[in-house]
Amino acid sequence: MFRYALILMTICLVSAFVLAGTYKVTHPVYLEQMLEEEKQALGEILPKAVDFKERQYCDSSYFVGRDIQGKTVGYIIRAETNGYSSIIKMLVGIDAEGTIVGIKILSQQETPGLGAKITEVRSGKKKPWFIQQFKGKNFKDLNLENIESITAATITSQAIVEGLKKEISKILPYLK
Repeated sequence: MFRYALILMTICLVSAFVLAGTYKVTHPVYLEQMLEEEKQALGEILPKAVDFKERQYCDSSYFVGRDIQGKTVGYIIRAETNGYSSIIKMLVGIDAEGTIVGIKILSQQETPGLGAKITEVRSGKKKPWFIQQFKGKNFKDLNLENIESITAATITSQAIVEGLKKEISKILPYLK
């Protein structure tokens, strides 16, 4: 009996070391890829901006997008919200009044076929239909009555609306 316990313990220890080693090797690569994806998303959200400067506020940060002449064309904030089954991480581009100019979902693990439709691109389109409907809307006017929510994924839809309102209202005083 003791022999089987020793074998099982050895297998568990070897597995733990292999997993820890794999994490140690792959985690820096993962972080680098996430930073590269975020950098690329900045240009997609504010295409008129050629330079992005990161600024700090409270316990977070935001990006100021400037054009060739150095004029501010918008701001990009990081937003996180609790969806139905995951944390939804996104970048949100806004102007100084809080009007949304673009959104990019960075990560989400919502239910496939339901909440995951927030990143679905419809046939003939180039960008996700759900996210595109926020463009041009002021954060104060956001609610499920003027946004087409995802069928059977109301929690995810509501989470994005509430997350955007919360994050934008939190940063707006720092932009003025």
